Amino acid sequence: MANKLSVAFIGTGIMGAPIAGHILDAGYPVTVNNRTKSKAAALIQRGAVWADTPADAAANADVVFTMVGYPSEVEELYLAGDGLLACTKPGAVLIDLTTSSPELARDIAEAAQVSGRMAFDCPVTGGESGAIAGTLTAIVGATENDIAPVRDILATFAANICCFDGAGKGQAAKLANQVSLGACMVGMADAMAFAELSGLDLEKTRQMILGGTGKSGAMESLATKALDGDYKPGFMVEHFIKDLRLALAYA
Repeated sequence: MANKLSVAFIGTGIMGAPIAGHILDAGYPVTVNNRTKSKAAALIQRGAVWADTPADAAANADVVFTMVGYPSEVEELYLAGDGLLACTKPGAVLIDLTTSSPELARDIAEAAQVSGRMAFDCPVTGGESGAIAGTLTAIVGATENDIAPVRDILATFAANICCFDGAGKGQAAKLANQVSLGACMVGMADAMAFAELSGLDLEKTRQMILGGTGKSGAMESLATKALDGDYKPGFMVEHFIKDLRLALAYA
């Protein structure tokens, strides 16, 4: 493990915990922090080290990942007087996986550069199932050259790494994804409800739609769960609404 970069992971919730688990499984030493310690318990049992504060978690880390709920939390975490830009070591790489504001991501990247660190936005898509499977898409606001030192770590949990070559552009691209996904989910639900009211065979209708231009990821994967009566959430609605509001504000 001596040649592995040390990693701090802040925010071990629905998505963060499995992502941190993949990094841990790949042999990286991982220190974790979360507002609720119990949500990090499984990671600690598997060998992660607990830290009482984000600053303690990040102090000696080569690479710091953050995955929290809202831009306000990201801003405080990074830019507060005792935030990550102040408490990490020079040369550290700071990667925010939160879906947040493109403008804030640019501010953090610029402040990091001034202080001798590198920070970039890297929101992900693929939901809880993708996080557990390690097949997420990482949407990066940096160049391939920028991420070269940490690309192997990103690959532990992301099957696809898409670089958009500039601070904040990862966030903008993720918001574009959320706009499309929102429309697809509503379209799928309305189409299936309409088919049901019309007395149609729902699976046959779904297959027919998948054969034409009405197809979508939501129709392909989420509809099958709905038809099986599986409405277990893979993402918080309030966070999706936050994403759409961010897209509206940025637009």
